[in-house]
Amino acid sequence: MTQDTSKYLRFLRAIAKPALGCTDPICAAYAAAEAAAMLNDKPTKVEIIASKNLFKNALDVFVPGTNAVGMPIAAACGALFGKEKLKLQCLQGIRKGEVDAAHDFIKQGRVTIKTKEDCGPIYCHATLRSETQVAEVLLEGGYTQVTSKKLDGVETWEKPSDDSVTTSGEKIDPSEFSIASIYEFCTTCEFDQLSFILEARDLNKALSEEGLRTDYGLQVGKSMLEHSVSEITALPLCTKIPMRSAAASDARMGGSSLPAMSNYGSGNQGIAATMPVVALAEHLQATEEQLARALCISHIGAGYIKSHYPLLSAYCGNSATCAAGASALVYLMGGSFEQSCYAINLVLADLSGMLCDGAKASCALKVASAATSAHKAANIAMKSNTSINMGVVADEVETTIRNLGNIVTTGMAPIDDTIFSIMADR
Repeated sequence: MTQDTSKYLRFLRAIAKPALGCTDPICAAYAAAEAAAMLNDKPTKVEIIASKNLFKNALDVFVPGTNAVGMPIAAACGALFGKEKLKLQCLQGIRKGEVDAAHDFIKQGRVTIKTKEDCGPIYCHATLRSETQVAEVLLEGGYTQVTSKKLDGVETWEKPSDDSVTTSGEKIDPSEFSIASIYEFCTTCEFDQLSFILEARDLNKALSEEGLRTDYGLQVGKSMLEHSVSEITALPLCTKIPMRSAAASDARMGGSSLPAMSNYGSGNQGIAATMPVVALAEHLQATEEQLARALCISHIGAGYIKSHYPLLSAYCGNSATCAAGASALVYLMGGSFEQSCYAINLVLADLSGMLCDGAKASCALKVASAATSAHKAANIAMKSNTSINMGVVADEVETTIRNLGNIVTTGMAPIDDTIFSIMADR
């Protein structure tokens, strides 16, 4: 394995991780679970100080296994019953009696949630108090990225020397990548080195099937079925792609206890990077190798595009994710690299203004819209490779991606503040 090959594989393994429940409230659950593991006794008080972005994204989303929404229940469950070694799956296997105890803990006024202004988009500081000890854990820059651990005020965490890290702590610099280099890697790397990404298919397909069987959230995916799940094979591809994508999001946002394969810390975006590709691959009867390569194009490409702007912002990341997904669809259809780039540009022309107003049931609507856009863009790209070069979209896909990064980082920052204010005042 060459060093160049290694960096793409390390990046893919770092950004494509199984996660149980929406990662924003689970971030608080994980921080609380890490702090609880430092205490000799059960905590009596839990305080979470989170960034506005985390607060926004956790406000309306169900926490798996609890039938409740928001950061308080996630923090309480993490503090009392979390399995810190499982990280983003730290609430795996939580039982009804434990959830009831967590609700009682909250009703007793033992959980406090605050927001912090001057911090990065992912910031979660958990302080847990027992009768005799105080434990603190700080996550910054990534949903599982610990930057400080203190017991009774004494730092116990040895910080890594390299600050170039991803959402899960892997050292990598995606600015070294390009859409061209990602495409070349994904289409030429040995299949056995890429085959692990097929787990994304397995996890997210299971979520999709769960969302079509069970009533979750707005039932966006299920509403596209007229009668029963058995009719899926007869549906046109233009329905299957958004339906299967949205159904997985329905289940995830609705509190399903099944994990998703996330992308850059987001389960919905992991679904968006996976399910359109899976739906088309099955329709075309693609091989496992073709599917794995397409999933790599989608997941690595999505991570690369999103590295141009803050991890949490006013921009819905499903748009950028499905832009990369569109390039993967073109690959599966037998299109050229140039057509793949054109498909990315088309999705960003279509969805560059889609806003994020927190994680919640209606995210499934946006996943469906983004998946539809990816399929539409791939079909257009397969028929032509015409230059767009209008608005914020440039001839060169790399310029378009940089433009998007500038819009989100600079232009959308005030919008994010406005969205937070509206949600906080509810």
